[in-house]
Amino acid sequence: MEVSNFSDNLYNLETLFTEATKRHPELHYLDAQWKFDKELLSKSLQHIGSFFSHYSRHDASHSRKLITNIERILGERLMHLSATDMWLILEAAYSHDIGMVITEKQLSDLDESDFEQFLNELAEDENSEHQETALKLLNSDFKLGWKKSCWHEIEKFKFIIAEWFRKKHPYNSANIVLNPNDEIGLTSPRNELLPRRLFLILSKICAAHGQSFEEVMELSRIETGMATENCHPRFVACLIRMADLLDIDDNRFCPVMMKATVGGLPHSSQIHNKKHNSINTFRLDSHKIEIKLECPDVETFEITRDWFDWLEEEHLNQSRNWNDIVPNEKHGSLPILAKTVINIIKPNLLLNRYSANRFKLDSKRMNELLTSEGFYRDKYDSAIRELMQNAFDATIKRIWHEHKVEYDETDPSSLLNKYSHQYPIMINLIEHPDYIELIIQDSGIGLTLNDLKSIFDPGNIECKKEKMQFINSIDGAFRPSGYFGIGLRSYFMLSDTIKLTSKCALTNEQFETFLCINNKGNSVLERTDIQFYGTKVTLQIKKDDNHNDFHLMRLLKKSKNLELKKRRVNSRLNFDPIEANTDTFSNTEFFILHSLGQVIEQTLFNITIKCKTYTQTITENYSNPNIFYSPKNGVSLLKFRIKSPYEIELNSSDFAIFFKGQFITNNSPFFGLNCTELEANILTGQAGDFLCFNREKILKKTESKVMNRIHKTLVEYIECKFDNFSDDEPAQPTDERIVNNSEKKIAAAFYFLLSDNKNLQKNSSIPQEIKQILMNYSITKEKKLGDIISDINKGKIKSVINNAWQLNPYRVSNDDITDEFNKINDYIKEKQNFCLAVHSIFCSKILIECIRNKNLDEKVYFLENSIFDKSSNFDIHTLQFIDKKSEFPFTEKFIADSFKLKNKNNYYGKRKLFPATGIFEKLAIALPPTMYFDALVHSKMWETQLILPYKFSLIGDEIRFEKDTSPEFINWVFKHRIDKSVTEIMIKELIEDLEKKLSPIFHSSK
Repeated sequence: MEVSNFSDNLYNLETLFTEATKRHPELHYLDAQWKFDKELLSKSLQHIGSFFSHYSRHDASHSRKLITNIERILGERLMHLSATDMWLILEAAYSHDIGMVITEKQLSDLDESDFEQFLNELAEDENSEHQETALKLLNSDFKLGWKKSCWHEIEKFKFIIAEWFRKKHPYNSANIVLNPNDEIGLTSPRNELLPRRLFLILSKICAAHGQSFEEVMELSRIETGMATENCHPRFVACLIRMADLLDIDDNRFCPVMMKATVGGLPHSSQIHNKKHNSINTFRLDSHKIEIKLECPDVETFEITRDWFDWLEEEHLNQSRNWNDIVPNEKHGSLPILAKTVINIIKPNLLLNRYSANRFKLDSKRMNELLTSEGFYRDKYDSAIRELMQNAFDATIKRIWHEHKVEYDETDPSSLLNKYSHQYPIMINLIEHPDYIELIIQDSGIGLTLNDLKSIFDPGNIECKKEKMQFINSIDGAFRPSGYFGIGLRSYFMLSDTIKLTSKCALTNEQFETFLCINNKGNSVLERTDIQFYGTKVTLQIKKDDNHNDFHLMRLLKKSKNLELKKRRVNSRLNFDPIEANTDTFSNTEFFILHSLGQVIEQTLFNITIKCKTYTQTITENYSNPNIFYSPKNGVSLLKFRIKSPYEIELNSSDFAIFFKGQFITNNSPFFGLNCTELEANILTGQAGDFLCFNREKILKKTESKVMNRIHKTLVEYIECKFDNFSDDEPAQPTDERIVNNSEKKIAAAFYFLLSDNKNLQKNSSIPQEIKQILMNYSITKEKKLGDIISDINKGKIKSVINNAWQLNPYRVSNDDITDEFNKINDYIKEKQNFCLAVHSIFCSKILIECIRNKNLDEKVYFLENSIFDKSSNFDIHTLQFIDKKSEFPFTEKFIADSFKLKNKNNYYGKRKLFPATGIFEKLAIALPPTMYFDALVHSKMWETQLILPYKFSLIGDEIRFEKDTSPEFINWVFKHRIDKSVTEIMIKELIEDLEKKLSPIFHSSK
């Protein structure tokens, strides 16, 4: 039998608070502050009715109700609250809506452009009950006049003002808490007896009742309270939010205020009043929340459903994060929220008990379309990738339809590998004087008339149901990635009209369709003469003469056009991301071809491209069999080969990642994959879950998850197939920098690089055989990994030298290698045992990963850079171990050598990055994702970076620089700073200090 949590014991928060403040003299100040504020705030809240007479009560009765609701939610657990937490709850209950008090100062907001924009939005919203009034206010000729109806107009104007300030009231409440007298004339005491910090916490709690749950979770979980207590801002904020939502009983509206509203309540307020009056069962205690309602009409049902959806979402969020919200386990859990029962009085009927009868767009897909990361970055990439993906999906569907009996779920990609060449995709570019005609014809499943309906109406449930029946019949690992019809709208970024010609292999339906961007001229023609199964899409793309030069420079790296190459070199030298200089270029056809190349550079499909200059057929459809499939990760390995030690040193990226057969690019390199030849095909999941809507790259927020799936598959493969790797060490190479290790040793190292667990201590979960091989891995000719880690921890090794990049066999002969190698050995002998030479890129990676992951003392950090040694006249790639807390860990020689090493091959742009450390950490910037900056110092290992106060230029082989401490530069750094507490004046002073420190070094290096 359920027992109410405190039917016999009534818990009063104010009484408990008064008793709690007697426990320590310092707590008396909280009690005194509260007694003042309760009276002052209660009076102030009465003024809310001046502009919000048509709203439910937000006076002191609402505040008391919040406190009562919290008493019910916590029950006897109230006694576990600290006095400071109790004070925060009481104050927040009375202060969270104080921002709805509108004074002359607040009304000055109406002169701002934001309010005018708000009026324009109301005027354009045909569903708004305030549209007519907004139009009148925006009409400069509107005169109120002096007649009886003018009071109705005044009241309607007040409704708009109320709506404007309702949206802002959490923010206004927060400001009033901090400055009560200045904001609204509230004489609540603010003095040294209570820390201002507590009022800042209270301010944030008041603001939080109008913020997203994610923002609430950014509040501190625990802070120092009064006396010896702690307080818990996040916990208090969540209690206020929940109690506020639960103030839903049927006495929220004041009958007197309703009568005082001239012209009667607006329609929305009447519906809200009906919502509260619909409650016929309400239980709230520390065990359970149970609410039942019976609504008189559909409108009331809709707004009630919305309210309780909000309540359910908040309850779910708090429940999921409760352990990160509550101060400790003594506070138990939230009451269970029973499923809210919302009925409607007959004769009204609902087709769905949990939602109103309304037409809906496919909101999820529309939201993805409008908000997906990178969707509008490049119109060519977005539209063409969508075009190709639809062709790929149609091909996959047809292969499944005609060959599904051969499907092997242990090797999902085998069916595509075997048959994709039978279903070619033809691409044709035809140049006209003013436009390029792009035709893409696939040999896929084709479109049905039902599919066509879905294109015109993506949210059509019946069309979607029929389409999904076929898609769901396909095994998950072979299922196409997208839904034709939604992304098709991206085609309009290239062309105002779309022509679709299709013949369906399922139904034999044939038609030709013209789609127009303005929906005028759309037509569907039945055809009987189409000779192919599949779909042909035709676009007319206007020639575009305006393109950002930096964007061109990035795209044209692989171009065969010498003029474009020349333009790229000039752009590379002179590009300034801060000034964002641009140029124009005319080559629409190239941009189309480039975007196509991005998609089909590596593909599992049979594709032919024709244009005026050449014809290219992609016949290599990667039909090699799947070598390993991980059902757990949904990743198929199409190719995996561990490179030889010599190949590894070339440091080339030789990998391809596919999503259901289509090549995709990622936002950053898949770390460690240069050690192998790899092709991986992601077979499970929907494209929208982890790819941008244009499918050209992985979403940043899910990039690590995708990378982790591939890495886990590779780790799983190595662990499963470890015995298959060879123990034999290859013959000694002529290149003396290379340390020979067997294939098995390299596999063990690769396992280590990609595994989540890089702790090589005894309690590690790494298989014992792999662990032993790793600790005996030859990093240098003389030293193994285990010995090096021991020596670094003992202080015997202060730095690691890796000269592999200077010994690249593509640049120097074997004689040069030997000579250079001897010089390095001589250099190390001079440094005795404080330096370690690592002549292998792969070996240094293993060592770095070992150093970075719980195998060294935490205080040790390292910097990676090339250092020029005058005595031996050669460059040394160095990993230097330093103390993390060093104020400025770079020597003048180190900076000067870094400056000298910039040359034509690696010089890029006028701006240079530099590690932001020590006193200059406040200059650290958040790098804009659309901008690329060159680094003067190789600073990947540093968490923060700054922009040097110079403009660099390359004249011949000489690097020149000019000081830039201009207001424009300082302002740019200020806008992009990471630490928002840093002022523009502080940035100016730090930039000038940095320039003074670096200027003599740069001048001496010329």
